[in-house]
Amino acid sequence: MIFGTKILQLIYEPDEQLHVSCAPVEKSQLEDKQLRQFFIHLRATMKQAKGVGIAAPQVGNLIRACWVSTHGKDAILLINPVIVVRSHDSVWGEEGCLSIPGVFGEVLRAKTVDIEYWDSHGDNHRMYAEDFLARVIQHEIDHLDGVLFTSKARNVYHV
Repeated sequence: MIFGTKILQLIYEPDEQLHVSCAPVEKSQLEDKQLRQFFIHLRATMKQAKGVGIAAPQVGNLIRACWVSTHGKDAILLINPVIVVRSHDSVWGEEGCLSIPGVFGEVLRAKTVDIEYWDSHGDNHRMYAEDFLARVIQHEIDHLDGVLFTSKARNVYHV
């Protein structure tokens, strides 16, 4: 446990829950103390695993919510994130996944994205992200759609 929070159990490929498109979170659900506590536990799980992102389905909760961060930056909770604009410029970059330990590969992603999402209070936000943060966001939104990076990767290798 980190500071009194619970570390959730990660699920791993080939668990079928990783291949399901998740349900949107309703604004009324955000008043639920258990859901709000879940978000705290999910963030703690990401930090404990030394991840830069984690999506709710990676711990068996099939809702459209994820945390993203970049090295040295605080994490951002994205509820019902939607990519509104993707750049035409794409770049290959190495990715891994907490649910597929020891496996890495190169994935082609948009260099920049504009997203819309809710925070834990249900307030709407829009965010522009580029480079590494854009990659993390796209990876986590793929999780919410039941898509794993390995289905898009080239030069996959195991360590």
